Amino acid sequence: MRLPPIMLAFTTTIGLAVTGCSAGTPAPAATTNGAQTRAETMIAGELATAIGLGPLTPACTVPGALDIGVSFTCTAARTTQPPGDPIEITGTIKPDGHLGLVTSNLISAAALPSFERQAASQLNESAGANFTADSVDCGNTSVVLGADKVLRCALIMPASGQVYDLDLAVTDLDGRHFALKVGEAPRP
Repeated sequence: MRLPPIMLAFTTTIGLAVTGCSAGTPAPAATTNGAQTRAETMIAGELATAIGLGPLTPACTVPGALDIGVSFTCTAARTTQPPGDPIEITGTIKPDGHLGLVTSNLISAAALPSFERQAASQLNESAGANFTADSVDCGNTSVVLGADKVLRCALIMPASGQVYDLDLAVTDLDGRHFALKVGEAPRP
């Protein structure tokens, strides 16, 4: 089966999913090494642009076969300083030789507001407080979660303006399930 060239469609929710689709130019060799190379090209190009964390250096394993549903792993190291944790990606062979790439430890910038809203809601339920999404600040750039899967945010007290550390231990990337930990004292 020949692998078609790459044309990408992005689905941005919490993490990112990238799918390589067919276009009208010659395809790379229909080999497992070709699939690996295509995935790495997609990561270094369109995925890097979509997540906005600077250039990425990808490394993918070679898929065991080109059969539909075969998965392989990739990582992407950031080349900017500080480099941080690598982005973890699962590649999957899709119908007609398309490739699907899904991140497993990335929260896109577009998804951060949903985490902020959910954190405020959880704080209100557990503490009887009256926080709004504006009381929680998780930044405005995509975040790569480390091995601890903690999203580090700030909790801003509405009345005083004091800022506390707020850690969200993420159990899934849909923004609905995480444990909260508020710092014991305000930031200096």
